[in-house]
Amino acid sequence: LQFRLRVAFTLGILLTIGVGSVFGGRSAAREIQMHERRADETRVARAASWLTQTYVQRQGWTDIQPFVEQLGEVYGQRVVLSDSSGTVVADSGKSFLGKHDDPRWGPSAMPLRRGPTLVGTLYVNPESAGRSDPVQSLVASVNRFLLIGGLLAVALASALTFWLSRRISTPVHAMTKA
Repeated sequence: LQFRLRVAFTLGILLTIGVGSVFGGRSAAREIQMHERRADETRVARAASWLTQTYVQRQGWTDIQPFVEQLGEVYGQRVVLSDSSGTVVADSGKSFLGKHDDPRWGPSAMPLRRGPTLVGTLYVNPESAGRSDPVQSLVASVNRFLLIGGLLAVALASALTFWLSRRISTPVHAMTKA
């Protein structure tokens, strides 16, 4: 009886923690990804608006390199700006200057328009368009925390089960002997 109670409590706790870990980890990852995507979209939209205003004020992309370098430092990501013909006119990393934009950067592209006219394209972090997901690290951390909590819960449940099973089985043993 004691063994069966311990096994039942342990399996119940492990099942509960396992299900909670799966659903909690996935839900947390989804929420964090949505938040990061919204924050990135807002950042890129602000930079695009500011660059378009600068283009209008200066009537071109002259001397825009220092500003793009500052954007890269502020956002902590590489920022690349190409003109309407696709030639890179500013790069926070400086290695793409004068080259043509790469078709692989497409997912990070933000067209810059003055009315209906395309005046350039902004790329934020173009090399990592297909990078691995940093959220997996957070999910692994949450799962590790749940595992440690689960192991503590199993230990506590085992002690509690041992105590309860002794209290339950003592009268049963007494009745059996009688």
